[in-house]
Amino acid sequence: MAHDIPTDSGNSLPERMTRQEQAFSQLMERLGELPAGYVLMADLHEIKAISTVLREHMRTVDATLDSLRQDFSTIRPVLAFFSAAASPKLCPVTATTCLSG
Repeated sequence: MAHDIPTDSGNSLPERMTRQEQAFSQLMERLGELPAGYVLMADLHEIKAISTVLREHMRTVDATLDSLRQDFSTIRPVLAFFSAAASPKLCPVTATTCLSG
């Protein structure tokens, strides 16, 4: 089953995550340039915004994983049936593959 991952303004989740990772990297570089113990209030707001977006992404990922787990638990018995049906059966006396099934 295909799952639609929510998009924002036509951007896919991986694209948004890449932009957020780049913004976080730039922020960390800027924080590294500041004197020890000194952080600008604007940077704190950026950190909060980035962490909010990351939490949102994690909720989306968790929901997708839960849905995939549910799909797999539904499909597993079908796969087991076809796997058992496709495996060759051995004749007990001759140990050759039985053709009669």
